[in-house]
Amino acid sequence: MKKIYVSVLTSFLSAFVTSSLFAAPITSAAVVLTGEAGVNAPGFDSDYNAAVRRAKQSSRNIFILFTGSDWCSWCNKLESEVLSQKAFLEYATNEWELVIADFPKNKRISPELRKQNLELKKKYGIQGFPTVLLVDADGKKLCASGYSKGGAEVWLKKFIKEKELAPLAKKFLGSIEKKINDLDEKVVKELLNTPSIKEKDIKAVHQHRKNVAVKYLPEVKALIKELESIQVSSALLERKAKVMEGLKFMNSELQRTVDAQ
Repeated sequence: MKKIYVSVLTSFLSAFVTSSLFAAPITSAAVVLTGEAGVNAPGFDSDYNAAVRRAKQSSRNIFILFTGSDWCSWCNKLESEVLSQKAFLEYATNEWELVIADFPKNKRISPELRKQNLELKKKYGIQGFPTVLLVDADGKKLCASGYSKGGAEVWLKKFIKEKELAPLAKKFLGSIEKKINDLDEKVVKELLNTPSIKEKDIKAVHQHRKNVAVKYLPEVKALIKELESIQVSSALLERKAKVMEGLKFMNSELQRTVDAQ
């Protein structure tokens, strides 16, 4: 599973190092491309409140898909390769209530549905698409994931493992993962905060990016050291390694921004 905070930050930094700030910003967890409308996987309900009522009656959890159906290519891949496949649906429809929170750019949805989806996005701090969450009937987050290769069976196996390990991961890695998420939000906010820079002043834009990277690079390095010091059980070694991989990639992107001419 690719962490949302890493992908958001590094997407911004990659764009900032190689292109103009005033090009269309990359704001989702995955790299997104304009494309055909999404698959709209069968079995998913757009009414979250109705799903909550069913979940409470059946003692099920709720599986929420956050997607951009008519613009996000990775969302479409997740839907076509996993969420619409028999291997996923046979398990998921018997275990969870399935909800889709769509954020289309061109497809029209009702104001009520748009409001509901925005509230869910804010509630769970969704920063990119696709994101899938498993929550209980009271709305407590149990685990999260995104797109990964391998097809429905492989993806589902990983997601179930993620759910099983979630309490343990929260105990040992939850604190530092929150610090990383918080740092990501601060960096992205400051990178976008350029009201005083003239649109064509590319030199000033690059200097702003460099200043932000210089400011936060020490924090990333400190988080790497903190993560290195955390001892986890063998069951969490892979999870810790992925968090470390993301942190080191974040570090390299910040350093690349500092070193850019």
